[in-house]
Amino acid sequence: MKKTLFLVFSGAIVIFAIISICCAPIINGDIINADSWKTKNCKLLEDKYKLDKSDDNKKEKNKCNRQKAMYGLEYSSLIIDVILGFICSMLALLHYFDVAKTFEKISGIIGFVSGIIEFILTLVYICFSGYIFTNDITEGFDDSFEFHEGIFGFNKLPLLKLDKEAAFAEWDDNKGLYKCIFYKKNKPDSTFTTYSDLGKKQYNYEKKDFMI
Repeated sequence: MKKTLFLVFSGAIVIFAIISICCAPIINGDIINADSWKTKNCKLLEDKYKLDKSDDNKKEKNKCNRQKAMYGLEYSSLIIDVILGFICSMLALLHYFDVAKTFEKISGIIGFVSGIIEFILTLVYICFSGYIFTNDITEGFDDSFEFHEGIFGFNKLPLLKLDKEAAFAEWDDNKGLYKCIFYKKNKPDSTFTTYSDLGKKQYNYEKKDFMI
């Protein structure tokens, strides 16, 4: 029974790790501009913050560190999960067919340590990705070009937060002007989308109800 459970659990780890890799947002390019996260110069942002101690630079510095950590964790945690899961699966197969009796204790230690490593890496990755998913604003591109030192590039802008009718502002009769729907006085980023917002239909150009 123990041999069967060892084989089933180790095989399940490999299967779920492969599924996670196939769904991972950075690996599969689902997050706009995520490829640049690994090369971001967080040290430069840290130096800027040391000079002026501004809240904006502090936010950018912390965000940069989170994104670099997220990029590395997604690749390392999922790939290590697959490798360790595959090793445990091979050991489980040997035990299942009674080939590994001579090193049963060693294989048990390997399986136990592998489980701890996989759990810690996966937990840290989930915590990082969960925070970024629900708190960090998105990064996108607008239609304007930027020319600097002979190189063309797109200007990078976050996406505006939209309501169910795909509107970001509403008319205020009393003031005679448009008022941003999601603006909050003490939260300057409240008008921009987080990654968790992007699953809503107002941001999906393929939906029939909206054309953005």
